[in-house]
Amino acid sequence: TMSHEIRTPLNEVIGITNLLYQGNPREDQMEYIKTLRFSANHLLTLVNDILDFNKMEAGKIVFEKTEFDLLSLIEDISRSYSHRAVDKGIDFAIEKSDDLPSMLIGDPIRLNQIISNLVSNAIKFTSQGGVKFKILLKEKRNNRAVLEFSVSDTGIGIETEMLEEVFESYTQATADTTRKYGGTGLGLAICKRLVDLQGGKISVISEPGKGSEFIFSIEYILPLADTRAADHSAADTMKGLTGKRILVAEDNKINFFVANKFLESWGVIVTHVENGSLALDEVNKNEYDLIIMDLHMPVMDGIEATRIIRNSEDKKISQIPIVALTAAVMSESHDKIENLAINDYVLKPFKPKDLYDRLLKHVR
Repeated sequence: TMSHEIRTPLNEVIGITNLLYQGNPREDQMEYIKTLRFSANHLLTLVNDILDFNKMEAGKIVFEKTEFDLLSLIEDISRSYSHRAVDKGIDFAIEKSDDLPSMLIGDPIRLNQIISNLVSNAIKFTSQGGVKFKILLKEKRNNRAVLEFSVSDTGIGIETEMLEEVFESYTQATADTTRKYGGTGLGLAICKRLVDLQGGKISVISEPGKGSEFIFSIEYILPLADTRAADHSAADTMKGLTGKRILVAEDNKINFFVANKFLESWGVIVTHVENGSLALDEVNKNEYDLIIMDLHMPVMDGIEATRIIRNSEDKKISQIPIVALTAAVMSESHDKIENLAINDYVLKPFKPKDLYDRLLKHVR
């Protein structure tokens, strides 16, 4: 409940910021919007770190096995952190080997979280020189690939006796690190847990005053065929959803307002209901190409509504594609929805392109 309550207003702030960003603001407004977006995302990272750490302590983390585009994840990292490096007057470079697979099956959210923690730390502790992020294909056999990621910097470095301890929770490299640089001391502990739990390894090489290098490797499954090219032709024009009838079950008015702005701009015919019970009434009365279902709603939540839809004797109803919209990282709801046959889910606060791609993939 805490996780949902904290993430919901944050989702609203980030959603409205995305809308302002797309509304052709003046140049002076653009600076404010970028700052607002960066601060909101930074706050979300802190909240996620604390909630995730508690979940890991309780052994409740579950990893996704979803197909994702590694190259576009790397581009996102590049976009996000290049600005921060420029603001600090340092370099930020990305090196990747030519033989990297473009598509992988695994957990992109967790990979992004590990890389973001390491890159953001490297930039934070570097005031001269730069940060380098490298990705190599370490090993490839049958349908599996082991990737090695490394983040190196020319920053303050870590004392030899602290090298083991930096991966412990709430630990900083020196007693005054928090005062000087900020941070919770959870980032590296979370990285280590996330890498370990996926069967990978993480290590650090460092010298005080010279900088540090964090290296980790994780094994991913390779999809049978590269589906990226086929998917992107329709997505590039953002016209693939025009005229589709989508039912949105979402009780939070601001969240609906944000989602609706994007859906309408993609030509979707939107119907809105505020709880699962009203969603059931709607699917019995009208035909829909897809349902976007919030999982936490009053009267009847999205989990119960989905269960009833899937058990319907009418094929038209029981087979409606359902994309869940949730502010909770999936492991929290995972026990409840294991056998639900939800087609996909989008984590709030959603990226517009991510929502679009997932809807396009599942819509009738």
